[in-house]
Amino acid sequence: MSDTKIYPTTYLDLPTGDGLPMGETEAHGIEMSEFFRDVLRVHYADDPMVYVASNNFVYYDPGNVKKNVCPDCYVIKGIPKIVRDSYQSWAEGGALPCLVLELTSKSTWRTDIGHKKDLYQTWGCNEYFLYDLTADKLQEHLIGYRLRDGVYEELSPNSQGRLYSEELGLELAHDDGHLRFFGAGSPLPIATRWEGRAQERLRADQAERGRKRAEEEIRRLNEELARLRERKNED
Repeated sequence: MSDTKIYPTTYLDLPTGDGLPMGETEAHGIEMSEFFRDVLRVHYADDPMVYVASNNFVYYDPGNVKKNVCPDCYVIKGIPKIVRDSYQSWAEGGALPCLVLELTSKSTWRTDIGHKKDLYQTWGCNEYFLYDLTADKLQEHLIGYRLRDGVYEELSPNSQGRLYSEELGLELAHDDGHLRFFGAGSPLPIATRWEGRAQERLRADQAERGRKRAEEEIRRLNEELARLRERKNED
């Protein structure tokens, strides 16, 4: 009798949560959603085959479907950006994250720097970044690793103190109390959704003020033209 295992190839009805809070504090939750996930989703908005997610279970072993991990934020290239309650690699052709970002904290930093780092390395996840919002457990706010010959090698900051991500084509840095993403050499970070909306409102206000100034100038010129005509008629 054959002992060959039959591995799943489609999505299974597996747990999608463990009842634990998403962030250790409200600040951690905001950081993960607004400054990590949403910014990267905007960055890849025009690419239908890049999936950016956060805080859902990633099931990665078809030989043991109970194995899972819950990255704070991750990027997978080559699969459609559709909503998934959990991510099951065997149903996606074996695709696994090419980049993972963990927001480390007092309760998670040992796991982030130990077990998770080892796990992502075995996946072949090309880049792994850890961000400590308060620099309470990591000496630096931001640490990054990239695979080299199958082993994670720590990244060195550039002259601007930023870490370059080959996978994103962006620079990462702790800036003004948050993790920010920059275009290479750009002085300004990619805007968050809130910042983007504020910029849109500002542009709209500026356009409205410009329209009013133009209308006022047209009215003034029309009045001046009318006065000139009156003088001409009087002469």
